[in-house]
Amino acid sequence: MKIILIVEWSGARPPTKWYNWLSSLGIQVGDETPLRSGGKALQGGILFFDNLSQARAVALLAENMGASSIKLGKFSEISPLAEKAKAEMSERFEQTLGRRGRPPLPSPYTVTCMDEMETFEVNHQPLFCPSCGSFSVNFREGTKDRFKTPEGTMLQIWLTTRFQQVTV
Repeated sequence: MKIILIVEWSGARPPTKWYNWLSSLGIQVGDETPLRSGGKALQGGILFFDNLSQARAVALLAENMGASSIKLGKFSEISPLAEKAKAEMSERFEQTLGRRGRPPLPSPYTVTCMDEMETFEVNHQPLFCPSCGSFSVNFREGTKDRFKTPEGTMLQIWLTTRFQQVTV
């Protein structure tokens, strides 16, 4: 479990003293230099820590220097997607967004969301699920297949689909 500290200075530059204090604590802003306690700093306003007490101390320092908003929280690192899934998603982004010139004429696509296990029809090449926004989708060009179920009771439907009537 890691600790994240987000410091906002209301769009203004933080005081020079802030950077001096960070460097004295072993935090170099701008690159991902590890802290002495195992943390990282990104862009001055986002700091990662392994130790909650050090994160609280830096948050108190920011508050005393006039930061307008300070957020402190815990997060767990998410492992990256499998390489195959990354490649498929990247290829889909490139096919959809990487074109120059006029956009293609709209054609129907069928999208199946693997998170919701639902199928939708859209009029453009999809990047994500139109319902939930998930990137875990399968899609194909064309409309959704529709099947007609036979009429009658369940027993009659089962009999007509399992056994063929033979007439002589």
